[in-house]
Amino acid sequence: MQSKNKINKEKKLIELAISQGGYFTAKQALKFGYSYRAQNYYVETKQWLKEDRALYRFNFLPFSKEDELIKACFWSRDKKDIPQAVISHESALSVHGVGEVISDKVNLTVPKSFRKKPPKKYLIYKVDLTNKEIEEKDFFRVTSVIRTVADIAEKVDPEQLKKIVEDAYKKGLLSQHEIELSNSSVEVKRKLLSVFAQVRSKR
Repeated sequence: MQSKNKINKEKKLIELAISQGGYFTAKQALKFGYSYRAQNYYVETKQWLKEDRALYRFNFLPFSKEDELIKACFWSRDKKDIPQAVISHESALSVHGVGEVISDKVNLTVPKSFRKKPPKKYLIYKVDLTNKEIEEKDFFRVTSVIRTVADIAEKVDPEQLKKIVEDAYKKGLLSQHEIELSNSSVEVKRKLLSVFAQVRSKR
């Protein structure tokens, strides 16, 4: 019976990990019956890989190309184990596949009340996003295309911004209506509408 229970709880934990990009937290493992002592044993025997503080993955699950983004969101989890970060700015551009702007850090937007000090590899922005400004991906949340473009508008040069807007427009991810209805400042809206008009006139 013990062996059957062990197999059953491991199966459930594996299923959870797969649904989360291969990762699971110490609290989640505890809920499935893995004591902290047992967790240490699985790490010491290399059956689990310790990826961060109280964050693990099974050694046989494949890594994803978005692995760093998944880990960054797990890093941001609160006391209830719920991730607070949303992938944003340059990192979000990469997720959406628009533009050619690259950052050497993972860009995250977190609530204004967020207090964790980020590692050097993360760049955080404190903004209370609305639900409409967030998209759900398989393993993390990312800012919507219009929110991402608006966020990046003041950070890049005109040619880069034009490339970003053009890519988003060609892929059907951005429209004039979305720009007009966005929460962007008046200045950013004017800039984006001007660039959008240039891009659309080329087609």
